[in-house]
Amino acid sequence: MNYGYRSQFRETQAKENVKKESSLLLPFLFLKSLFLYLSLRTRQFVLFFYAFILSLLTWVGEVKSWSVRKMFWGRSSFYKSAIHFSVGIFTLIITITGISARLDIFRSGSSLVLASGIVGSNDILLQEGTIESIAPSDPNQLGYQIFKHTVERGETLSSISTDYGISVDTIKWANGISPSSNTLAVGQVLDIPEIDGVLYTVKKGDSVSKIAKITKGNEIDIIELNGLKGESPVLSEGQRLFVPFGTIEPPVIRKSGVVRTGTYTSGPASGINIPPGTFIRPLANGCGKWSRGFTYYHGGVDLAQAGGCWERAAAPGTVVVAGWRGAGQGFMVEIDHGLINGKKVHTRYYHGNGNYRVQSGDKVAAGQDIMYMGCTGNCTGTHLHFEVVINDQKVNPENYVKLR
Repeated sequence: MNYGYRSQFRETQAKENVKKESSLLLPFLFLKSLFLYLSLRTRQFVLFFYAFILSLLTWVGEVKSWSVRKMFWGRSSFYKSAIHFSVGIFTLIITITGISARLDIFRSGSSLVLASGIVGSNDILLQEGTIESIAPSDPNQLGYQIFKHTVERGETLSSISTDYGISVDTIKWANGISPSSNTLAVGQVLDIPEIDGVLYTVKKGDSVSKIAKITKGNEIDIIELNGLKGESPVLSEGQRLFVPFGTIEPPVIRKSGVVRTGTYTSGPASGINIPPGTFIRPLANGCGKWSRGFTYYHGGVDLAQAGGCWERAAAPGTVVVAGWRGAGQGFMVEIDHGLINGKKVHTRYYHGNGNYRVQSGDKVAAGQDIMYMGCTGNCTGTHLHFEVVINDQKVNPENYVKLR
């Protein structure tokens, strides 16, 4: 009995030991099974992915071969169609995504704010400006500006023209001022075009071609700058048109059988007698060949020289301008020679190359080098445009100095 009891006890204890050992090994067995499962699934995924990539590459290669055969066998017709189709799809995508981005269509809780006149603030393509800047321009919008200037005490036509960078004639034509008049009234309001030219008031029977002939302008410039419609636009009497860089010839005056054009006066007839030798040639002897003379619309004399040379002061005085001017003069110098017989006398030198030997405020002597000749501003060929100005009125330089 005792023997049997002991055997049963030992057998029960052995079973318990086995259970304890099994419970200790259970986590390791789980990890082993998990590792084997993940290894199997990873291997299956890699094989599947490899097969997919291989099939995809094979398919792409076949499509490429087919496309190339079509392109060549079709004598490029398929190629053109493919390019057109691709461009069309790309344009459609850009358009749809750009519009949706600007309108915030796909943003939850968004709304359109139209009060500002600007629809949205984003775009798939970066652009400078708002939608107004890429919208068609107003065909009636003029291509130039007219500034309003109120004359103040001490201002002259010459000073105003310098301030705005346009010619005195442009101001006169825009405001109906007589070519021979230089008088301004304090408080007078002037129309100031932003560039040189003629602000022309249309008369009965005028046409664009007739106005272009009168003002020596260009018909296309007149049509485009003034927002006119058609090749032969209908004009209204009293309508104002701007002719860029146009001019108006002075009327022909017949007196005592003598035909004279222009309203300028010079020499003794201008009321000033400049003593002989007051002015010297603004270029050294041997430099500068006379190429164009003084007229109403060309207020100076041109002396041309290939390669240029040094320009020199025509008389002693004070430099009042030595720099760039944007109304066609280019690099220029203006010298104040003070009062001669009670008249203000200036000389001007245009179209230099920017190489100066003087600056504003310098005192200069007759014959002193001031600037090197060039071709800047409104210029065709290297030359000096030389002007003599008496009491703010351009006069013929050849009445005071020998230039040819």
